[in-house]
Amino acid sequence: MPGHLLESELILEPSADIIWSTLPDGGLAIAKHGSKIEYLLSSEKPPSHVTPESLSAVAVTEMGIILGHNDGRIEVLSESGIELSGMTEASIETILSGDKCAVILDSDGEVRWMDEDKNVRVIEGLGESEIVRLNSKSIAASGVFGTLWIANEGEIVHTSTPSDGSIESISCMEFRPSGILVASRRSLDGIGGHVPENRVECWDVSSGRIHCSETDHPLSSMTPTRSGVIVGDVMGGVTQIEISGQLSGRIQLDDQRISTLSCSDEIICIGIWFNIIGLRDGRILWKCELDGIPRSITRLSDGRSIAVCVDPSTDAVSAWVFNPQGDVEHEANVGFQNKETIDAPNYEDEENIRFEHSGEEVTRILDDMSEEVEDQIVDEEDTDLLEELASEAKMINLPPVADAGEDLTVTSDEDGTAEILLDGRASYDPDGEINVWEWLDERERVVGSTSRIKVRVRKGTHVFRLRVKDDKNAMSEAIVTLRVM
Repeated sequence: MPGHLLESELILEPSADIIWSTLPDGGLAIAKHGSKIEYLLSSEKPPSHVTPESLSAVAVTEMGIILGHNDGRIEVLSESGIELSGMTEASIETILSGDKCAVILDSDGEVRWMDEDKNVRVIEGLGESEIVRLNSKSIAASGVFGTLWIANEGEIVHTSTPSDGSIESISCMEFRPSGILVASRRSLDGIGGHVPENRVECWDVSSGRIHCSETDHPLSSMTPTRSGVIVGDVMGGVTQIEISGQLSGRIQLDDQRISTLSCSDEIICIGIWFNIIGLRDGRILWKCELDGIPRSITRLSDGRSIAVCVDPSTDAVSAWVFNPQGDVEHEANVGFQNKETIDAPNYEDEENIRFEHSGEEVTRILDDMSEEVEDQIVDEEDTDLLEELASEAKMINLPPVADAGEDLTVTSDEDGTAEILLDGRASYDPDGEINVWEWLDERERVVGSTSRIKVRVRKGTHVFRLRVKDDKNAMSEAIVTLRVM
């Protein structure tokens, strides 16, 4: 078992109305409705400003603090006051800062570019987007149906669409310090002969795609390194990918989704469920328990790191500071993880080989077994041994088998959303019964606690996870992907 990291501290109490952003020096900008903007663990001080309830996104740039609002307003706050820079028809969801510029994503999936003069304009040619990334003046945007766009200074330079008739999604992407974009893509409608189902692509902003590497599982997060990237997948595994595209052995940590990754010197900090795990050279150094799911881990100049967490049941945001190189309790119990791929058992495959005997067959088999026993000379010691083995066999608990149903593609209603029934009734327990059902969305929030639930989602690709537990608390999970057109 991994040791417990001692040097960790809660620096922001959980609150459900906090907007946050990372500062250039690694600290945090905190905007709470009805309060002044604060900087945590930073020597800088923000302009005095009370944030209204309409605030939905914030980013700290060289031009000032960019504020996005639910009504679509885009403002820039500086020491001289607030100025309006732009207006959209939808709520502002994401603001990212670059080299005297910014990229802005609204809830309709429209991407805008802010130049150094604080002028805001729509990037022409970009379709409805889900994820945006910014490096200096280079922009990457992922479309809701799997298209990848790369732009430079607000002008598109590359467009990569799925193959004809293919259904794809882009789950995560990041720029490396060199400016190379690394993107995770997944085919949702089967595997083509020339396109891997799960793959990582590297793109040069000037020359286009460099190479492609296949991965065993869909990815959920990634972080750049000096030699490539480290990726985390939805099944709790971590893999290092070199610049050349070569993959190291996958390390299985848990069966939970990897929510975020960060590197601190030689230590990989991994956010998984309500924990951060420290990993170095395949060895788990420590485990740090938190009060929410880590959404970002940012390194500070003094070697410590900040983790921003979100409680999936309340959406409350909290922040922790920890020292990856800090003291660990019970270091002698720290385990070693094999660098070879260690996959969790796939119980879904058991459904195809599962069989049952009729009552007559059971009687006949038991009679045959009885005759075989009677034909043998069994002394009292052997009888005791058989009874002991039978008693131990009854104590073995087989885990349940989760089945979240088939992946679906549906057409949206006039309002751009669709109501979809998630059905997990095909799940079963081989030697008991399922008594806990949990459906989780992409933000790890529990959205249902029955075998079937209805969800309403907007256009795009959405992944839901079904978690089931049996009457002896054994657990299994399955995922289902929804594509709304």
